[in-house]
Amino acid sequence: MRALMWATLALAALLGEAACADPPTTQAAAPVEAAAPPPAPSPPAPPPPVPRAYGHFPYAEGAGLQAGVCQHGDPERTKLKPDAAAALARMRDAARAAGVTLLPSSCFRSVASQARLFNCSGNSGTGCAGGKLASAERRATAVAPPGHSEHATGYAIDFFPGATDLSEGGGCPSRAACTTTARFAQSRSGKWLAAHAHDFGFEQSFYPGSTQGVMVEPWHYRFVGSPEAQEVFRAARMMFSPPKPGGTAR
Repeated sequence: MRALMWATLALAALLGEAACADPPTTQAAAPVEAAAPPPAPSPPAPPPPVPRAYGHFPYAEGAGLQAGVCQHGDPERTKLKPDAAAALARMRDAARAAGVTLLPSSCFRSVASQARLFNCSGNSGTGCAGGKLASAERRATAVAPPGHSEHATGYAIDFFPGATDLSEGGGCPSRAACTTTARFAQSRSGKWLAAHAHDFGFEQSFYPGSTQGVMVEPWHYRFVGSPEAQEVFRAARMMFSPPKPGGTAR
């Protein structure tokens, strides 16, 4: 009996010591740092400047051209890119329905042909009169240097005065008279093209108010109605955006 009592007291003492002991300590968890946001992407580098010759952009010769589209004595100049040729056919039909005859004359021009034209070989055009060759800078205001003509792409067209321009009230007393900027701009063809060419994917390349350094050419239109054509003229259109009908920039 006495042994049981001592055992009970010993157990109580042990329990008391355990109750008075300090509770085990726990380490606080280290705070979790928020992940740093990813760095902002760098802005794209600007495109390198396009080397120009007297204001003209460089162009490679187009391939896969369709012959017999334009009306010229030189078979080379009758060629045009098929997508531009299809759009031109639709545009001529629309003009004809409006009583206007469009005459697309000079279209594709090879680099070699452009060199002969620019250097006045057998030519009496701007800068060549009297057999005296004007400076390259002077000639380039009217004729692109070789390798820099839109005609080489197969997407550019020079329109000549058509039959309706030469008729009474057409604006052209003669075909030669309408080769000047003012005369052609006021002809039936010139007015119709200025108002409607954009509906068919064409735009005037060298327009009034442009600072490109090339003379105004109301007869010169380029086709930009397909992704391929737009890429060809991307640099020129970014720097010198032709106005829409009504005067606003594209």
